[in-house]
Amino acid sequence: MKKTPAVSCICPTYGRSCRLEEAIYSFIQQDYSGPKELIVLNHHPQHLLEFGQPEVKIYNHPTSFQSTGEIWNAAVALATNDLIFVWDVADVHLPHRLSHSVAKFDQTIGFYKLDATFLWSDGRLSGIENSAFHHSSCWSRERFDQTNGYDPQLVYGSEEEFEHRLRQSSQRLNGRKNLDPQYIYCIKRWQENPGDRPLFLNRNHKGPKKNQQRIQLNPHWKFNYPQLVQNYLASAATPNRFQNPDKRTQNIRVDFMIAGAQKSGTSALDAYLRLNPEICMAGRKEIHFFDNERIFNQKTGDYSSPARFFPWFGLEGFHLPEPESFAGNKYDLYHAFFSPQPPQRLCGEATPEYMYWYDAPRRMWHYNPAMKIIILLRNPIERAYSHWNMRRKRPPNKRERRSFRKALEMELQKPPHTRPLQFKERYIDRGFYTEQIRRIWHYFPKSQTLFLKTEALKIDPQTSVDTVCDFLGVERMTDLPPKTVFVTPYANPLSRADHALLKDVYQAEIKKLEQLLEWDCQDWLRDPAPTVVDK
Repeated sequence: MKKTPAVSCICPTYGRSCRLEEAIYSFIQQDYSGPKELIVLNHHPQHLLEFGQPEVKIYNHPTSFQSTGEIWNAAVALATNDLIFVWDVADVHLPHRLSHSVAKFDQTIGFYKLDATFLWSDGRLSGIENSAFHHSSCWSRERFDQTNGYDPQLVYGSEEEFEHRLRQSSQRLNGRKNLDPQYIYCIKRWQENPGDRPLFLNRNHKGPKKNQQRIQLNPHWKFNYPQLVQNYLASAATPNRFQNPDKRTQNIRVDFMIAGAQKSGTSALDAYLRLNPEICMAGRKEIHFFDNERIFNQKTGDYSSPARFFPWFGLEGFHLPEPESFAGNKYDLYHAFFSPQPPQRLCGEATPEYMYWYDAPRRMWHYNPAMKIIILLRNPIERAYSHWNMRRKRPPNKRERRSFRKALEMELQKPPHTRPLQFKERYIDRGFYTEQIRRIWHYFPKSQTLFLKTEALKIDPQTSVDTVCDFLGVERMTDLPPKTVFVTPYANPLSRADHALLKDVYQAEIKKLEQLLEWDCQDWLRDPAPTVVDK
């Protein structure tokens, strides 16, 4: 491979001229001496973007795309060179990105990505964090063709699927072991615009056509990002991430989440992780922050009197001494449930509702794109019955009064996947795990997710918790005691007839889950033991 091969950078965008101006300027500032081009594929039907620089080629494509995979494949088709860089419109790319990546690129692998990034939020630089995104990668056209490119059938998540195939086909991966921070070339914007998706998809819009608007781009940076990085790296690090030199707690950011599934052992795992001296769990299990519509629909930014945002669960575990005097943003409100102290170095919480709540993964991604997600999955047949059993024990005003069979029959008659608010009594719908997993993978790469079987945690908690500790990068714990938390006794076992009904409902779903996670779940489909009653 030549020392300075010709490279193409592909940048799909849906308008977003302000972000694009910074992305283009990042390209112009590259110190790479070889031939290069930036392909901007704009698919906003009303915005005609213009910029007169030979290396920056703007294609205004008002025709609708049906999937993000189609968008990325179209951008690749426009590229003229065989070494291709993903150039995300929302990120800042430091001047050495191209030169560093080309120097590290191995043609026999055909893929390179530095798995580290700085973060930018509220005008402030932070990090270093694991790079959770496909958008800091580069690869050869030959590898692109070998892996069949982006999947055009996936409405969302095609980037993650494509990179997963790239990594599978490579014998060696490009990690961040012994990384010199000076080499980090990407600044990921964090919490900048909660309404954005990783890549906006323009579908056919029904309604009156609007006049097209010509937009002359003026590429520039709003800040001197390279200088900010140098100043940041030169600043003295504090002894503990959570404390400043005055020993006041700060810099809280939740690093991991036990996000599901409900009635699958999340309380037990939460209790185990509270025993680890390196982990600070939330003041209580189930904060219900990212599924809290009261918080995320708050338009004024006034989060005073925090108790009004948690009417069902209250402020148990809230660490501020005078909650009524709270004056901060919604994330300050969330962080008030944490009180990390050395030697604790990670914050985590467990709210199993997040896996099922449609908007929760997007909100979690905007909060912390480097967050690690832990999911416990239980036989969906058993999970549904346990869920119903829990709800029949609730206080009278919240109690499930229907029989299990009646609840199942009524749910099967309703349209599935109620959005954006999901009903609590969706016993069947919550067991369709594959759609929920793909929604998480749309925002978080597979390398940041860990899936465990509930049965494995129950039978061998030591091995399961060891796996979690390794995933989080903390020391393992020894001699774990068995934990059974929030076990609700059953008035009656699951009937054979109800088991048969649910088995028929879930059979195809379980097979899809086996393919998705490469698991063997045939034990979930076995007929019930003789102790199960006939009704």
